[in-house]
Amino acid sequence: MLRIGLAVAIGLGAMTSAFASSGDAWQAMRDKVRAGCLAKARSMRLGKVDANVDPFGTQNYGTAILIKGGTSRKSDLAYVCVMDKKTGEFEVGGEMTLR
Repeated sequence: MLRIGLAVAIGLGAMTSAFASSGDAWQAMRDKVRAGCLAKARSMRLGKVDANVDPFGTQNYGTAILIKGGTSRKSDLAYVCVMDKKTGEFEVGGEMTLR
């Protein structure tokens, strides 16, 4: 019985610390994705874009949509940006027209 109580106490302690830091960790990931995607867009000379970051991404990638406002005759443009969570590398996909 003592073993079960000890196991429960350790498990609850681990869960509490995980919940306490997870909000900060997710925000740090979102900030990294935003900054990295905007930097990649600048290096590609995409012009002025805004990054809409997926709050959690996928299991393997941080993701964002880069939006570039169109001129009065053109629709807005979008690009998909991904960050490999293991390597930290960023990639930006091709231009897509938003309707």
